[in-house]
Amino acid sequence: MELQLKLWVEQEEKCPYSGKHININDLLYHHDMFEVDHIIPLSISYDDGRNNKVLVYRDENQSKRNNTPMAYLANVNRNYDVHEFMDYVLKNKKFPPKKKSNLLYGEDITKIDVVKGFINRNLNDTRYASRSILNAIQLYFSSRDCNTTVRVINGMVTHQLRNRLKLEKDRDKSYSHHAIDAAIICYTQLGLLKFKDIQSRFIDFDNEVYKEADIQSCYDEKYYDEALFSQVLKIRNNLKNAEGDPQTTVVSRGIYAESEKNNGIVKYHHRVDKKANRGLSNATIYGTRNINNKIYKIVSYDIRDNKDVDSIRKIIAGGKQEYFLMYKNDPKTFEMLMSIYEQFNDEKNPFVAYEQETGEKIRKYSKKHNGPVIKKIKYADSEVGSCIDISANYGYNKDDKKVIMDTLKPYRADLYYDTRNNNYRIIGVKYADFKFVKGRYILDEASYEDILVKEEILKPGMKITDLESEGYEFRLSFYENDIIQYEKDGDIYKERFLSRTMPKKKNYIETKPVVAAKYLKPRNLIGLTKAGNIGKIYTDILGNEKIVYKEKFKLSID
Repeated sequence: MELQLKLWVEQEEKCPYSGKHININDLLYHHDMFEVDHIIPLSISYDDGRNNKVLVYRDENQSKRNNTPMAYLANVNRNYDVHEFMDYVLKNKKFPPKKKSNLLYGEDITKIDVVKGFINRNLNDTRYASRSILNAIQLYFSSRDCNTTVRVINGMVTHQLRNRLKLEKDRDKSYSHHAIDAAIICYTQLGLLKFKDIQSRFIDFDNEVYKEADIQSCYDEKYYDEALFSQVLKIRNNLKNAEGDPQTTVVSRGIYAESEKNNGIVKYHHRVDKKANRGLSNATIYGTRNINNKIYKIVSYDIRDNKDVDSIRKIIAGGKQEYFLMYKNDPKTFEMLMSIYEQFNDEKNPFVAYEQETGEKIRKYSKKHNGPVIKKIKYADSEVGSCIDISANYGYNKDDKKVIMDTLKPYRADLYYDTRNNNYRIIGVKYADFKFVKGRYILDEASYEDILVKEEILKPGMKITDLESEGYEFRLSFYENDIIQYEKDGDIYKERFLSRTMPKKKNYIETKPVVAAKYLKPRNLIGLTKAGNIGKIYTDILGNEKIVYKEKFKLSID
């Protein structure tokens, strides 16, 4: 009952899902009318904290089932709907930010990638992850009759040592902080053992009694510092040098300036992603429109959703208002909407601010001011590129591209050498170009030949076997996280391959740094037309490198 009363006060005596008032007498004497609900279902979020709980009427909770509040209320047909709910949540000053975030969570929790995201976030909880890994490693050793002791070091200890040694952890700077942490853990273990040895002067651990009358002596900080800090201090300079100074200012060129070379001893090994049975596309379904003989995918933006409004702001700031379908199809409504936007532009959400101030919903233009409420506006986002046409599933003709699943995902890129022009050509291969045959994933030859024709490497009607007569030699296949090395304008570049990109332009790839998660700028796009000596660097798990410039072409995946 204590939790229910706290939630009742926090919710301003209201049921969030229905908007109904909760009478205190009903709560105290008819408490079976109510239930405490997990906002994001416990089976998904693994979050049993108060910020994931609300007090609601029992029938509302039964109707919500294992949905999020946003998903549930988006499908109710009543005055108190998802928009009223959002307004209530945003106005409630007693809700902590975390609870507001949970209540307004808009992702589809039935999607596997969303579920995986929750799992990953929970596994990143150090305490849970430490226990899980400890149990797994202990089970591994015990099953092999290995008398190996496995210990978990408290993260607060290593954090304290980093601070004392002035070894700041910058996760964006490079991946080397993982190696530094591992070294600190090892020396922390030595320090903790030494600390226990010092404590033995004061404590008889076998008999669990103190040797000295002053039982606090063994916990004196000077002994802790002597044992722990002095151990790690011995390797401070090595740890500083190990991290080095990865690139910061020359990110657009993808190389290190001489003054910025990593002077450390950390080596890197990246897990190359060759798994073929992934999603063919991003699985997002879009409608399309034919605009000026070009097919555009249509995106809907909710004018009461702050994230969507941020996107609307960027469109307007970029001067692309004419790509809103309403701009052409309903200019009077669009003019009214833009007037509201300009009038309340200083607010976080101009449209919500207008409704709060006037008490009226934003409606489509009509002479009697009784047009339907505007919920979303549609935008011609971009020209349709690689996609899966599912128009036939929705009653349209095949190949109409009325309804699509956007963006076929890239799988690998194949590098060819043009012996006639002495340059390289790189082509993109997508997951959809593979087929599953007798337990193996095989690159479909017809699909591959179509790619070669589109890239103007082969002429229409030619086969893979014609590559040699056309002067092309296969060199390498690059998968995500492969290390690519190439020479350009006299500089040697070594980067982490992400994908073949910009399909309408030849020979462009996207890369990431070897030593860090990303460059300072959003994307690093590299043209390889003028590149030379392109190779692939193989690394073993210890980071030892070996470069190759040619490998055998394979239709099947290992």
